[in-house]
Amino acid sequence: MPLLHKQKFQLVITDFARADDKNAGYTLLAEVNKVKDPPPLIIYSSSANPNFVEEAKKRGAFGETNKRQELFDMVISAIRKSQ
Repeated sequence: MPLLHKQKFQLVITDFARADDKNAGYTLLAEVNKVKDPPPLIIYSSSANPNFVEEAKKRGAFGETNKRQELFDMVISAIRKSQ
């Protein structure tokens, strides 16, 4: 997080859960959204449950997926939108 306050990033990709925080993706998303002009955030997780995808977008994520090709497509789309 300190780097997000010092540097401009085009994109953040995160996993969803970690041992110490089962909702780490949402935790990071909330912190990223506090940054002035936040970069798009994509959650790359083991599940693409439609409820998780909808909730991630509702919270401000660019997207959420568990598929490599879909992640690649989201990255390209997010970078293009931010330019």
